[in-house]
Amino acid sequence: MSLPQMELQGADVLFSPSLDYGVADGFYDLIDGLVGDIYKQASQVNRLASHSGQEHYQVGQGTTPYSSAVHTGCGAPCRRHVNNGTHCCK
Repeated sequence: MSLPQMELQGADVLFSPSLDYGVADGFYDLIDGLVGDIYKQASQVNRLASHSGQEHYQVGQGTTPYSSAVHTGCGAPCRRHVNNGTHCCK
């Protein structure tokens, strides 16, 4: 993965990765991948409560209301900051 870049080309400012929503390998995909990687780390944390029947904490991640809200909640601030950044460049 390369570092994010902002490049001036004529009267336009180009961002790499793209800040446009829905673009493959864009900024939003990067953020979504980072959040997904954080959730995957739960498989490395063994549960202390052996009576739960679960080996680690990854089981159920993304399916509980809290974890889904956290994952979805990362999108709104991300979009707000991207909009603020791109607005300055117009």
